[in-house]
Amino acid sequence: MRSIPLSVLAAGLLLYSHAALAQATPATEAYWTLLHEEAVVADLKLTASQRGEYQSTLDALDLRLFPLRNRSVKEASEGAETIVADAKVAMAKVLTPQQAARLDKLVLRQLGTKALQQESVIHKLALTEKQRATIDKAIADSQAALARLREEASGKSTEDLNKEASKLNSDERSTILATLSDAQKQKWSTLIAADFDLARLGRTRFKVPELTGDASAWRNSPPLSLSGQKGKVVVVHYFACGCINCIHNYPIYRKWHDELAGKNVTMIGIHTPETKTEREITHLDRKIKEDDLAFPLLIDNEGANWNAWGNSMWPSVYVIDKQGYLRHFWAGELKWQGAKGEEITRDWIDRLLKE
Repeated sequence: MRSIPLSVLAAGLLLYSHAALAQATPATEAYWTLLHEEAVVADLKLTASQRGEYQSTLDALDLRLFPLRNRSVKEASEGAETIVADAKVAMAKVLTPQQAARLDKLVLRQLGTKALQQESVIHKLALTEKQRATIDKAIADSQAALARLREEASGKSTEDLNKEASKLNSDERSTILATLSDAQKQKWSTLIAADFDLARLGRTRFKVPELTGDASAWRNSPPLSLSGQKGKVVVVHYFACGCINCIHNYPIYRKWHDELAGKNVTMIGIHTPETKTEREITHLDRKIKEDDLAFPLLIDNEGANWNAWGNSMWPSVYVIDKQGYLRHFWAGELKWQGAKGEEITRDWIDRLLKE
């Protein structure tokens, strides 16, 4: 078995867009994610000229981060921290001081109780060692419980998972609030963007790398570029022809290809081999025909696309919007052990078609 499927438990429980951030600090993760949130960009009230510079800056940084997703934990986390540090330097030139201060408050708002572990907040609230120990333990206990919840997620409904996660977060917050004085609570409220509704979050956009491969690498289509698909929703999936998990997804890909024909959707399969047999072109061509894979396919024998995207699992599915930005990612079989990957991914396709 070659895939380690990730189940999307609930909003806030799993950041799957950039695995390179998995070992980064919460503040780094929050800052990077919020830079890509539509609601945050709107909240900052960027001018037309700022918006262009803001987006071009993020695009360049995204293309640096994608390749880190399949590197070692150490290399990925260190690289991500460097990229986010560069983002802060760049944004200091794009944003006004007022906008930068607002973004800092939004980050603390997103961090929630973890904001109380930031040195700047610790200093401003004058937290005692005893208070810090209580806060650290409450957060650690909550994170451990959430990790167990992820491991035991199979067979549970999203509603039940949301309830359990909400209860864990509520208990953590109650413990922490009980250790703060009224003055500290009041001060804390002034440090965060208390007027921002976190329910507005969840619409991130990440610039994806361009496809690499000459005409001989394409099947069922002349060479395609993502830049040439502007105005269309693009579904990119990585697979290997001998991977049973990938083969289990084939019926869904064929169905989408048929149902979405003529609806401004482009499906592109990228075949990155793992075994020697999968690398053989004649074998792959035979499998493409036998498995009736009629949509455009890109042969990625040297892994140039795999590494540019930082992909690490067979199969993996990416849904890209009409402007060329990643909006949804699913790793592993779409129906793994009853997972709702097919429904969730198709919903994203339909949603992006309406944008």
